Amino acid sequence: MNPQNDSRAILRAATPPSAESRERLLEFLRRSYGHDFELDWEQDDALRGGFILRAGADVYDWSVKGRLRQFRESLAAIDTGGDVLPMIKSAMADWKPEVFPEEYGRVVTVGDEIATISGLENAAYGEILMFPSGVKGMVQELRENELGCILFGSGEEVAEGDRVRRSGKT
Repeated sequence: MNPQNDSRAILRAATPPSAESRERLLEFLRRSYGHDFELDWEQDDALRGGFILRAGADVYDWSVKGRLRQFRESLAAIDTGGDVLPMIKSAMADWKPEVFPEEYGRVVTVGDEIATISGLENAAYGEILMFPSGVKGMVQELRENELGCILFGSGEEVAEGDRVRRSGKT
């Protein structure tokens, strides 16, 4: 499903959005995709203090867990070649969570350090994928409705049904 062609978005949150928040989200979608959307709300009590917005294959994770993941990834990108404490302090002071779409898929099969994944319709050959265990993989085969990914880590840390996230990087 492509948000360029779909007019329905889903907002998952613990509480329904206020009329003002709903309008801001619809305006954000209109600016981002160039057309109007209908916004459906789904209650998710696990998302207190945040939300997840899905438009087609794009997911905007503004949950506490999603923002902490962004922060953890920014810290992991620090060059540890010098004095680490000033770099960490600077990264903490300068860090601001970003709103950007992410695309998720699911592991269909895994074996021999290769994973077959469905749901990543916009993934590119050579793109790095992120698995919940921290294992990374690289797209090596693009097929209709699924792709093949070589794992950079133990296949034992990746399981069928795991959620996989595109990194947008090759």
